[in-house]
Amino acid sequence: DEDRVPQSIDAWRAEVGRVPLFLLDSNVPETSQEDRAASLRLYGTGDIRIRQELLLGVGGMRVLSALGISPGAVHLNEGHSAFAPLELVRQRMAAEGIDAAEARRIGIRPHCGRQQGRKLTEEESLAFR
Repeated sequence: DEDRVPQSIDAWRAEVGRVPLFLLDSNVPETSQEDRAASLRLYGTGDIRIRQELLLGVGGMRVLSALGISPGAVHLNEGHSAFAPLELVRQRMAAEGIDAAEARRIGIRPHCGRQQGRKLTEEESLAFR
């Protein structure tokens, strides 16, 4: 739902050695109070947690796209960036004029290779086959 994604965020760039690190901040005047809370503290619960995951997954991919960065790989750490693959699929559909079935043919590798280390739902296990 587009209404769930903060419409305005600030992105900060820091250089960590030779690697750029982008930090996302939803605490900006154009954003609702609910969305501002998403970047006030790490690891929220309930609705805040979903807003954080949307901010990182969807917002992060949109920031990279706006900067002209097309990552060759996206590291998905647990559920924190769970919406990133969905945003990548949406971007491919828009850019290439393809349907969801074709667009979802992107390489996804789990963070943890061991099944016990991941929380899998039935939907997740079927999502990108």
